[in-house]
Amino acid sequence: ERADRRTHRIVRKVTPQDVQRLEENTTRAADARSFIEQKILEHDLPMRVVSVRYSFDRSRLYVYYAADGHVDFRGLVRDLAQRFQTRIQMEQVGPRDETRIMGGVGVCGLILCCHQWLPKLESISVGMAKTQQLSLNIPKLSGPCNKLKCCLAFE
Repeated sequence: ERADRRTHRIVRKVTPQDVQRLEENTTRAADARSFIEQKILEHDLPMRVVSVRYSFDRSRLYVYYAADGHVDFRGLVRDLAQRFQTRIQMEQVGPRDETRIMGGVGVCGLILCCHQWLPKLESISVGMAKTQQLSLNIPKLSGPCNKLKCCLAFE
């Protein structure tokens, strides 16, 4: 998952133990996601989990979620901190970021640019479609996130 696209400093070469730790973190994050989704239902919160990941040292559990508005998840965070004994970082993502994290295939038949290689999400406008002399049919210009397609910025 490509939830965190910040650049990091290289400290050393990856060791077999590091690879094993990353695999364990992935497995633990999948288990954590199941627990988090269950707790969201128990707390009746209007949100959905997009991605869950651990920091390498497991000092933080990052939960990326989508919601239509503000969500009071203090009770959820208490439950999670008690269960996982680590700091919980909740981050709300918008529709474009959600699609970027989840990935998928565009109408062109290729993996979504935002998921595969696009370094950052830029502002897209209808003016970009006008410049390319495309018909202003918004449903055709919209991607899976229901926003204007990212590829309008570089085609």
